[in-house]
Amino acid sequence: MPSDNREYSPQSTEIFGKMPHWIIRRGMCVIFLIFAGLIAGSYLLKYPQIVVAPITITTINPPTDLIAKTTGRIDTIFAKEGATIHQDQVVAMLQNSTKYQDANNVLEHIENFDPADSNSWIEQNYSMGELQSPFSEFRTQYLNYQHYIKADNIGKKRRLLERQTEQHKKYLRQLTSQRGLIKRDYEYTLINFRRDSALYADRVISSLEYERSAQAKLQKESAMASYEASLTTTELTVMQMEQQLLELDLQYDNETTTYKNQINESRTRLLAQICQWQQNYLLISPIVGRLSFAKFWSSNQHIQAGEKLATIIPADSSEVVGIMEVPSAGFGRVAVGQTVNVKLNGFPYFEYGLLKGVVNRISSVPEKDGYIVEVTFPQGLQSTYKEQLQLIQRMDGTGDIITRDQRLIQRFIQPLRAFFDR
Repeated sequence: MPSDNREYSPQSTEIFGKMPHWIIRRGMCVIFLIFAGLIAGSYLLKYPQIVVAPITITTINPPTDLIAKTTGRIDTIFAKEGATIHQDQVVAMLQNSTKYQDANNVLEHIENFDPADSNSWIEQNYSMGELQSPFSEFRTQYLNYQHYIKADNIGKKRRLLERQTEQHKKYLRQLTSQRGLIKRDYEYTLINFRRDSALYADRVISSLEYERSAQAKLQKESAMASYEASLTTTELTVMQMEQQLLELDLQYDNETTTYKNQINESRTRLLAQICQWQQNYLLISPIVGRLSFAKFWSSNQHIQAGEKLATIIPADSSEVVGIMEVPSAGFGRVAVGQTVNVKLNGFPYFEYGLLKGVVNRISSVPEKDGYIVEVTFPQGLQSTYKEQLQLIQRMDGTGDIITRDQRLIQRFIQPLRAFFDR
């Protein structure tokens, strides 16, 4: 075997003549193991995906704000802070030209108004302000109807015509009762004429006597015809009078219907104007609850249209819910039953803890800035620190909807996958 007589430089001899360090000997294995550990860890480690959105805490029966519809000054505040308010109760009124008591009195009467009833209230003097025109129209229509009823012109005509009709019916009955007498009288005259005709043919009586008998027969026939004509005329007159009675009844029905329709139309317009007046100047509670003013208010204080005067907090406000407005981006990952971690601005989570909620309902159509998600709280307002938080209506915060757990490695793969899919 030939010997290796090659000579190396001193630097090479120093390198080749010394054993390598263990880091160098095993570095590749260590790097591989570290890389494999990272891959395995990123596969095993799961990181929850969340959708973040603002949340407002309220109740199943949310509070109702009383908002001024018009700009003006407050005339009267009818309730105090913290008072129990009933449904449809007037809380405050803005200054206007209509007297509240008068408008309310008129409204109570016309809601169940019947023109046939005694309505003496309508003739009283009311300070109706901007409602004066529709109220005057309504009052005029009603008074016209009352004048029509009291004048009773058709009734008077009808009663007179009824008396005339009764007289003609009485006369008709008399004529009818005479029919038998007139008929028998004519029959006797006809018998005499036939007998005289036979005697005249036998030359027993003279021609003068025969002519008298014939003349008597003609007179009876004429009387019979006149009687039948009178009977027919009387019957026709009775029928015409009965028709006139029916026409008067129809005329009365039409005229009373016209008056009542005019009253109802003016009543409807007045009701609409009163409702509009209430919306403009009265702040009415639609629910039962407790009154909470937005700030200190007093009579003669100015308020802007759209400004909140007070809030009615419902009496039954035990069940708490959260309302989230989730943006469209990432909304598809949200589903009913997912957990929601709520951080309230008024109760810092590092001091009071989080509220645990569950997605209960998701809106089918978007609102202006996103989709509405309703969150319920199975533990109520008890935080993760076992703190019982006080319910403050409409307190806000941030909700983290935990949609699903995703492996860490997927976060690296998905961008690459999306890139190659393009």
